[in-house]
Amino acid sequence: LSEGTDSVEDGIHAIYDFLNYAYRPHIASYVVESNHDLMLMRWLKEADYKSDPVNAEFFLRAQAEVYAAIRRGDKNFSVFEWAVRRLDENLDVTFLRETDSLKIAGIECALHGHKGANGAKGHINSFAKMGPKANVGHTHSAAIHEGIYQAGTSSKLDLGYNSGGLSSWSNAHIVTYPNGKRTIVTMQGGKWRA
Repeated sequence: LSEGTDSVEDGIHAIYDFLNYAYRPHIASYVVESNHDLMLMRWLKEADYKSDPVNAEFFLRAQAEVYAAIRRGDKNFSVFEWAVRRLDENLDVTFLRETDSLKIAGIECALHGHKGANGAKGHINSFAKMGPKANVGHTHSAAIHEGIYQAGTSSKLDLGYNSGGLSSWSNAHIVTYPNGKRTIVTMQGGKWRA
């Protein structure tokens, strides 16, 4: 975000609105921790609220929550989860951490894909070497390599910084069936079928 022009809190409201829109009472909802979520903590560490009046109050509230968690010794605290849950503490969503596991039909689904082995950046080829099958995201490009399925993105395909030239980005989602089979569903014009 450019300082002083975009509201971080408005972004959190948009995430909350999406989670409510996607909620189904008979389906468990999970948020897999990602570099996007962790960017909120990075923003608190690196930004200067004094030069960002649009975000100053939210910044200070979030910063106070981080320090309160440190004081409590809460090593599992997520400022991202706090920011979303403060809008509705009864939100029926499980926020996973990078170290959590979530297996659906034997397939690991708790990896966003931004972190690879031994501190390296995540890549579909390195995930294929880990052994278990997994569903990942992160790259915004759908792919299948050995036992790894990689989703696309739910964002716009042109975000400004990625314009010009060729792109492998796609609006694509992974469907995992109870028997462990998977399908990548690619959206065209906001629809997944004609």
